[in-house]
Amino acid sequence: MRKIDQSAKLSAGIYAGIFLLMFVFNRMTLYLFDDFLYLYSFADKTRITSIAQIFPSMAAHIQTMNGRTMAHFLVQLFMLLPMWVFDLVNAGMFLLLIWGICALAGMERKRSNLLTAAVFCAIWVYAPAFGQVVLWQDGATSYLWASSLGLVLLYLTAQDCLYDRGIKSPWGKMGFLALSFLTGGYLEPTSAGVLVAMTLLVGVGLFIRRKKIGGYIWAGLALAALGFLSMFLSPAEFRNKAGDALTRVMLMKQIIFTTEFLKNYSVPLLVFVGSLVICILAKTDLRQILLGVILFIGALAANYIHIFAYYYPPRSAMGMVSLLLCADAVLLRAILDDHKYLATAAVTAAIMIVSFIPEFFVGFQDIALTYVRMRNNERAIHQCADEGREVAEIKDLSPESKYSPGYGLIYVQTDPDKWPNTDMARYYGVEAIVGIPSSPKETAEE
Repeated sequence: MRKIDQSAKLSAGIYAGIFLLMFVFNRMTLYLFDDFLYLYSFADKTRITSIAQIFPSMAAHIQTMNGRTMAHFLVQLFMLLPMWVFDLVNAGMFLLLIWGICALAGMERKRSNLLTAAVFCAIWVYAPAFGQVVLWQDGATSYLWASSLGLVLLYLTAQDCLYDRGIKSPWGKMGFLALSFLTGGYLEPTSAGVLVAMTLLVGVGLFIRRKKIGGYIWAGLALAALGFLSMFLSPAEFRNKAGDALTRVMLMKQIIFTTEFLKNYSVPLLVFVGSLVICILAKTDLRQILLGVILFIGALAANYIHIFAYYYPPRSAMGMVSLLLCADAVLLRAILDDHKYLATAAVTAAIMIVSFIPEFFVGFQDIALTYVRMRNNERAIHQCADEGREVAEIKDLSPESKYSPGYGLIYVQTDPDKWPNTDMARYYGVEAIVGIPSSPKETAEE
């Protein structure tokens, strides 16, 4: 059994299967919502057709929208390329998220294919607004990529601070510094959680393990903090995200709301508590226990930073969920090595995989239906343009689950002068687009 669980060929097959699946789902996702907005420059409203145009666009973006210039620079960059290029890269970033969790859980241990499969299933089941954070181009570039990059940064930091395997190559250290600044200034909640976890890893290495922390780690921590401050204190960010939320009444309301928000993830929270108790009783590697606790604290930081925000959309919880699932994986992987508690960890992973099956079919159906509806709408718009009609009528998506990339987003409005209708019409080359609701009969026929 262990031979199968540690098989390199099976591991490659699992990763290849996940990549192919996610690439297909990405190919079935078209532009929607903010995608149409980011096709155009925030500086002069012209269509972005060169990399040079992105810089003044982001300079205007930081004044009017938010401070996520690194993420949205990449959004506009990939929109210069064919959509399949983004689809390939995004499927790869999803694999990187899984690898990051498994790498942090593994460290000095051999691979576990059971854990890899369980991690994929857990992400599928618990990723908030799955279609928004994994498939929608603007959303995935922001939320998925932030989590993937953040976990890689924490893995490299933990390698040095907990396992004495620091980066030796000068080029590797330069890459670490670049990744630190990028991750720190990428996305508010995820960056906050990663920054807190990174700080705690350095603290454990310094004060508990009494080791000398590499200079590049200190520099990376400083750059991550600088990146976060540059994002959080940008003109639009501070005005739009902080503003009135800093009043005492709003702070209290947000503290209550963000605490209640955790109820949505009671199962992963219970898995963490139970796994932590088992690890302590079994006296597993202290470094693994500390790493799990640090990731859990990072998840709490990613959640509670929303007390400073106007609202807490589900997609913003992606960083918190990624860190929480990673904390679970770290402790479960430690338990898998203890024969006394092996069955407990294996059953937990198996339950996760079984619970994934019905959710997968729900998600597959909704992603496919969304794709069919968007393709039909595209045909209607092109037909309108070919016939010389000024107004194109298209049906709303009516998504049924969080797996649809259109779930929780405004796909089209009944007023042609409202956004995103205006940018959508501009993109497709028609005078105006009007949204009409899908009838229950049409939905059932599809």
